[in-house]
Amino acid sequence: MGAARGGNSAAAPTPQHRPRFLCDTHLGKLGRRLRLLGFDTVLAQDITGGHPGGADAGDDALVRLARVEQRILLTRDRALLARPDLSQALEVPQAPVDTQLRGLLERLGLRHLASPFTRCTCCNTLIEPIDPARLPDLPPGVLARQDRFWRCPGCGRSYWEGSHHRRLQALVARLLHP
Repeated sequence: MGAARGGNSAAAPTPQHRPRFLCDTHLGKLGRRLRLLGFDTVLAQDITGGHPGGADAGDDALVRLARVEQRILLTRDRALLARPDLSQALEVPQAPVDTQLRGLLERLGLRHLASPFTRCTCCNTLIEPIDPARLPDLPPGVLARQDRFWRCPGCGRSYWEGSHHRRLQALVARLLHP
């Protein structure tokens, strides 16, 4: 993790303070990985909806949201980091996403605050257990192989512990227990 520019920084969280993040346009994959680990993370595309408005309008929206919601802005954009109206931001180095994430976890001391598989990786909402009878859109055979299901009340996405989940569990283990 590189240092923030313009005096902006993010302190290590206290045990009772769970940091909230905001990832700029180029860090969507990092943001989804943070969500996988249970961290409240908004992606730039969540707030802009891909609406063309120029870099300045997008930057203004990011700074405003970071300030209002007390989120740590993660970016590689040094001009954005230098903005005086941005109070918490970290520069993320150009690197593979898992290297970026390990650096962030280490720099902010976040490993003990992770709560994997509690947020929707698509929309950031906390997921909830659900009775499979309330999931009529499950792929064929899933009910026969699975008995625990979750649903995102935000976007309606369904989750279960299939083969993809096992791969993600291995990824989480590598990230949290290097």
